[in-house]
Amino acid sequence: DNDQFVFVTAMVGRLSLQTGAVAIGEAGHCPVMAVAPEGGGGMPAVPKCMALGVVPDTPYADGRIDLLPGETLVLHTDGATDARDRDGELFGFDRLTRAVEQGIGKSAREIVAGISQVVDAFADGAPPQDDLTLLAVTYLKE
Repeated sequence: DNDQFVFVTAMVGRLSLQTGAVAIGEAGHCPVMAVAPEGGGGMPAVPKCMALGVVPDTPYADGRIDLLPGETLVLHTDGATDARDRDGELFGFDRLTRAVEQGIGKSAREIVAGISQVVDAFADGAPPQDDLTLLAVTYLKE
């Protein structure tokens, strides 16, 4: 009964501070990215599911990510990849991946600030196409 096709994407996770295990589920959201402190990472396998509100009684699944000490998860909205420059060119996923990789060895706060700066510099004053939300979480085992 969603005549106006109103929906929302979502991602929810639970991090075990003792083990670094993350139970994570998504509903039509952008993929999570991982950054290892010495380099590498990529996109952990998280089952893709339908956005909330699209199809009634949609089943949802979660995935598991095992973070190593110092590893960072980066979550973003499509405002990053959908950002456009003054000529209308998309920022895109490849540029976002490179911006995330520039955060190797940096804190979660520095990673978010760096991505935001790269997206803003690319847009060069062009109006945003969508909201831009970034979240980075680094697993620090004591």
